[in-house]
Amino acid sequence: MIKLINGASEEMTLPWTLMVQDASFQKSVPYSLRTGMDGGVRTGYETMRPREITIKGELAEGIDDGYTAVVIDDRRETIAHRDALMAFLLHSPISIYRNSQDERFIYGYLQSDTVEWIWLGQQLRMSLTFVCPDPFWYGDEVTTSAPGTITVLGSAPSLPIVTFTGLGTTASVVNTTTSQTLSLSNDAAMGNVVVDCKEFTAKVGATNVADYMTDAFISGGFELIPGDNVLTGTAASVKYRPRWY
Repeated sequence: MIKLINGASEEMTLPWTLMVQDASFQKSVPYSLRTGMDGGVRTGYETMRPREITIKGELAEGIDDGYTAVVIDDRRETIAHRDALMAFLLHSPISIYRNSQDERFIYGYLQSDTVEWIWLGQQLRMSLTFVCPDPFWYGDEVTTSAPGTITVLGSAPSLPIVTFTGLGTTASVVNTTTSQTLSLSNDAAMGNVVVDCKEFTAKVGATNVADYMTDAFISGGFELIPGDNVLTGTAASVKYRPRWY
């Protein structure tokens, strides 16, 4: 059964009659046509487009199959179940889990709601569409350290948060697996420097120190790919979530 956690940290498990029926994704590949020749040439990085998630099904009296059934005796109870769900979805973003036992989730915002009353108003057929600006499915947060080998689950690269602690020297971590470097151009002795590789930010406490980030990091980024990642360089804390397409 689908599990939802809203922006107020409230949890709701949907009845088994509702399911994720559409979770497809699209990539954008920039290219230019080749004049007088077949095909084209890629002109930039491949990027993921925002994804849409559709949950479809019915709110109705359930079948005794081992799941907790939603019992609806009349139209008023049908409306009450729907009202409770819509009130829950007011608090965005919604973490959507395909199954209550699954660690993977995606952040969604309710975009549309289509309803159809059936069986003289005793049951409700519904379709909820969520837009997911961040199109990836995420797993449980992992905290580890560098240097060393980090083995990452998932099918898509993860973008870590790296923390350098009171070094007194210029900090640098190299992922020899991807040939990417995360380095700071200034002395980190003033405190913990936290670098978010997804948002491309660097902070010491609440102070923005974006000017510490080097051109190599800004232009090439820093990722952990699925599988083994061999990190060398300065000692640092590495926090990430595995990602799936």
